[in-house]
Amino acid sequence: MTHVAGTIAATNTGEGIVGVAPKAKILALKALKDDGTGDMNWTISAIRFAVKQKVNVINMSLGGQHSYALRKAVQEAVAAGIVIVAAAGNEGDGDEATEELSYPGAYPEVMEVGAIDFSGMLAEFSNTNNEVDILAPGVDVFSTYPNGKYARMSGTSMATPHMTGAVALLKSIAIADYTKGTHILDLTVEEPVEPPKEDPVPEPLPEPELEPVPIPSPAPETEPTPVPPPVKTISPLLLFRLILLLLRNNKPKK
Repeated sequence: MTHVAGTIAATNTGEGIVGVAPKAKILALKALKDDGTGDMNWTISAIRFAVKQKVNVINMSLGGQHSYALRKAVQEAVAAGIVIVAAAGNEGDGDEATEELSYPGAYPEVMEVGAIDFSGMLAEFSNTNNEVDILAPGVDVFSTYPNGKYARMSGTSMATPHMTGAVALLKSIAIADYTKGTHILDLTVEEPVEPPKEDPVPEPLPEPELEPVPIPSPAPETEPTPVPPPVKTISPLLLFRLILLLLRNNKPKK
């Protein structure tokens, strides 16, 4: 999606926007049809192709039902050192106490991103569940749009690329620190977590894989409204304390 790609890596041309990681290289893989629907196997194939291309981070501004085959593909990517950043979904009811699950975002191996507005308030449409790792701007996000245009769009799909760009920046300055794709999630933990003293409970055997299920892409909360490109404006890079702290701690040593 052009809008998502712009948030990640739009270059500084002096007009429009600048992406979170403007020097990042993007491998664009089409896993869904133009209307945002598709077969689960298409998404799985895209993940595995990205693994073969040795990418550093995968942005998944989409979601759908749980699939054992999908989770296996996610785990393979994470084991290869790839961070997967995925949208939490747009089925939220405005109640933080209730859970709405969309996959692959809700898998524990994935960095699941919910949406907030630019005042820091949780977007009413944003899914909430115990696997949401971080929140990013997802309301009226200004970014690139097809045919050289710009538009404001809303949804957790718009929040996700903010964090994908942030991960790209982190891995560019300290890639050796993230030999496994899940390690970047440790940044949200203030104290080291000690391993349990009791014997771990054996994992249940995996269930048979389900038949492929069509999965919809989260639709933006609002219809995109084309906006003429402003002159010399820069996209708000709301990377929170996470990015500020990490960039400070990872300054190049003289």
